[in-house]
Amino acid sequence: MAIRKLPKKVETQLNQISEVTLEVHDPQTYQMACEHLSVVQMMRRTITSHYKPIKDALNGTRKTVLDMEKADLAKLAPSEERLSVLIQEYEDTNEDGLDQAALTEQLNHHRLTTSRVVVEDVDALIKAIAEGKVSSDVVKPNIPALNKIAKQFGGLFSMPGCRVETDVTLVTR
Repeated sequence: MAIRKLPKKVETQLNQISEVTLEVHDPQTYQMACEHLSVVQMMRRTITSHYKPIKDALNGTRKTVLDMEKADLAKLAPSEERLSVLIQEYEDTNEDGLDQAALTEQLNHHRLTTSRVVVEDVDALIKAIAEGKVSSDVVKPNIPALNKIAKQFGGLFSMPGCRVETDVTLVTR
């Protein structure tokens, strides 16, 4: 799909819209501002729909390539894992008297040991944080879940350490 610029008509309207400045100080200018907002939002939808087929094609191609790569790499995983286990077992039980450090350096490989934490008891972790034994830096608030609760409870939402901020978006038809 060829990437094409915005049609000249849309580009001209876009330039005209971006140059308009309004002051709202009476019902007449308020109405003009609402009408102008409607035109701006319609232009937003026009521009979005112009680029949608291009983005869809790119995203489809990207997904296809990522799926192909994932499938090809998956074919290597069993061999890589099997060989790694065999090498690690040999290194761990090496009684042949070989200088393991010199051998691994000669073969150009080394062990990379990485640790990761597995939370087995969330309540115990929360208790330790509450008691000050663990820094609160280890937790990250689940904002989508909190927003869902706030939406559900509306003005009755109350949660320690939280407040609700309100954004207003005007939508025209």
